[in-house]
Amino acid sequence: MPTELPAGTAVFRALHRPRPPSPAEVAVLSWLAAAVGPEPSGQVADAAVVGACTCGCSSVQLSTSGAPLPVATVRRLSATGTTDHLAVSSSGRGADGSPSTSCCT
Repeated sequence: MPTELPAGTAVFRALHRPRPPSPAEVAVLSWLAAAVGPEPSGQVADAAVVGACTCGCSSVQLSTSGAPLPVATVRRLSATGTTDHLAVSSSGRGADGSPSTSCCT
């Protein structure tokens, strides 16, 4: 079960061996890529899961050997204006309709 992490704690731990994304992860990545435009589609096709959240939730860290996105594209797609990576977050509701919480924000 996910737990809240103390401030300053590393969110991701490196996997001993990168793994391909699961079919469900590929579906989410493809949906996200399609929502923002054609630029990230090449990276989705080449994505590998290289890290997992330290709290035990399903958040993953990805890497790709696909061509990097142009800096201007990363800046445009980033909620924080960063140019070195894209972070995606989400929120949802439980089966009972109650808001879910995230340990990783």
